[in-house]
Amino acid sequence: MPPHQTGCRCRSKSAATAAESCREISRAPLLPFPKRNIMRIFFLLLLLSPAGASAQPPRAGLHLWLRADSGVQSSGNRVVRWADGSGNGHDAFARADRTAQWAQQALNGLPVLRFNGNTSGLQTKPFATFPKRRGTIVVVARVAGRSNTSGAGAGVLVSTYHGQGNTWELLALPQHISFYDGVSGSARPINASDKAWNIVTIVRNSDSTLRLYQRGRFSGELEVDANQPDTNALNIGFNGHGGNRDSIPEIFNGDIAEILYYNNALTEPELAAAHEYLARKWGIALVPPPLYERPYFYGAATLVLLAVAIALTRYLSVRKLKRRLRSLEQERTLEAERNRISKDMHDEIGSGLTQIALLSELMQAQERSREELLRDVSSISASARRLVQNMGEIVWTLNPQFDSLENLLAFLREQAGSYFEPFDIALKIDFPDTVPPVRLSNEERRNLFLVAKEAWNNAFKHAHAGSIGIGLQVQQRMLCFRVWDDGRGVSGTTRSGANGLRNMERRMLDIGGEFALHSSAEGTTVRFAIPLRGDAGV
Repeated sequence: MPPHQTGCRCRSKSAATAAESCREISRAPLLPFPKRNIMRIFFLLLLLSPAGASAQPPRAGLHLWLRADSGVQSSGNRVVRWADGSGNGHDAFARADRTAQWAQQALNGLPVLRFNGNTSGLQTKPFATFPKRRGTIVVVARVAGRSNTSGAGAGVLVSTYHGQGNTWELLALPQHISFYDGVSGSARPINASDKAWNIVTIVRNSDSTLRLYQRGRFSGELEVDANQPDTNALNIGFNGHGGNRDSIPEIFNGDIAEILYYNNALTEPELAAAHEYLARKWGIALVPPPLYERPYFYGAATLVLLAVAIALTRYLSVRKLKRRLRSLEQERTLEAERNRISKDMHDEIGSGLTQIALLSELMQAQERSREELLRDVSSISASARRLVQNMGEIVWTLNPQFDSLENLLAFLREQAGSYFEPFDIALKIDFPDTVPPVRLSNEERRNLFLVAKEAWNNAFKHAHAGSIGIGLQVQQRMLCFRVWDDGRGVSGTTRSGANGLRNMERRMLDIGGEFALHSSAEGTTVRFAIPLRGDAGV
């Protein structure tokens, strides 16, 4: 059997085997696979796929497209022809004595055209560049060093500098790249790092101005002459001079990877698309835009402003509510103070005046002996003195000049001294030499004073003490008062049935304080305390 028939049989057998395998696979049960997992895999593959593999530059207005990874014809490693990928036929050809090298895998695994600064250059046939003085050129290039055919060391990336009159050229030095319009003598540099790849863009957007970009970022605007002719040959890697002894060809020393030329001024979104395409393809990092130009900036700024507005509104509302609450608290405090003053006036001043009135009426209504009259007068006098004392206490508690702890201690010392002065009882005062600058409310001052007064009054009336003391200690942010005596004590540790003790305990609870009594055969000690408020020192 001829060999070709044997080969046919082998192919038929292989095909039959494959078909049988397919049938086996088709008969195998399919495992359930949720649709949402399919979508997840699709989006994952979309994210992981190389973005630059299928990306293309904007095609509208694309008049010339030279790329080192496609359309290069070479003789050995010498470039002979660089085909235009735009479909417009503007191919670039090597000059007979000026040829670039085709360097393989030079940038991001792709080839580039290498110009040596001495004998390199390509040229297209004449065509319209910047027709009607509008157009865009984007070049991916790296400056390797100074040109050896220019006294200034400047090499040309692309130009139409010679031919049908002087027009323009894009010059390159190791430190910067600049545009020269060939007429006005002006140029604007773009900073460029030596041997670093760059994406350089020039946009002719008006008759007299040209915008420059570097790695996707706007670098500046340049005023240019408006008298250049439209049609000319495009020179790549040199300025178009013939290279005779009277010319300076300014041959480029470096690499060129891709050139895009548009016969219109690209818009900012189109420029961004072109720059993104080249950056992804050649692995060149674009200059990040400032924060205010990033896509998410205005959304984030709006959210921040909205959050600030909400926070400010909440803050103002809370502050207004706190002011209202403070106002209500002040009104409540004022009302409570008025009620307390009214109660004190009724209980103490009113009862005293009633007693004086009853005694006076009794003296007038009945025939009384001299002794009885003297006793009644003495009672009236005592009641009057108590009224004066009680009135003084009320006035003291209402006076804001006496709202400090120091003033309270001075008042306690004065009142205790006046109380025990007529009696043969030793009074001991144990107050610290210096006290913290504590401010006390009217209620706090009054309740502390009345508790101390009730304590020493009980000691005097019931304990039959030879000495009575009053003291203060400031510890653990507490004002700790105590009144003690060396009398006979009381039965039990508390006297819940005594109105005086109950009133003392209630007064301390009303101001957030504590109250305790300890009694033994050696004497009795009453302790009462309130916490320090605010930033008062200890």
